[in-house]
Amino acid sequence: MLQTTAHGPPSLSVLIIDDDEVDAESICRLLQTFSETFPTTCADNAEKAFAILRGEGGFQRLQRPYIILLDLHLPGVNGLEFLQALRRDPELTPSVVFVLGKAYIEMEKMAAYELCVVGYIAKERLRENPSGLIDLLDSYRQIVDMLPTA
Repeated sequence: MLQTTAHGPPSLSVLIIDDDEVDAESICRLLQTFSETFPTTCADNAEKAFAILRGEGGFQRLQRPYIILLDLHLPGVNGLEFLQALRRDPELTPSVVFVLGKAYIEMEKMAAYELCVVGYIAKERLRENPSGLIDLLDSYRQIVDMLPTA
């Protein structure tokens, strides 16, 4: 259950990187219900995501603390390539990333974990239990010490 208090943990920005409009929109709508707690931004490709993370190209920089929800099957630069580039960037290396993928693709899971993702969320399970994502993000926000907002 989402807990908010005047003196509780700060909001947790969420960047959804997914080119599947249906999946991205359903997650955005879910998180917008809690927009004060989880301000949400969407990107449909890796290039746009990097611009948002860096505050380039007319995009406002994503506010810290933040979590990235990353689909691995993106056009152009795929999710694993995005993760490799993210981990090479000293400013973005500590980014907290949860991967959105298919439950049955074991090689994808291994490759994602080798690039230091926090977790692998099966899209099939997310569709069955969307409120589980809110619970996960809220628990993470309340329990884990995130990077400072600066």
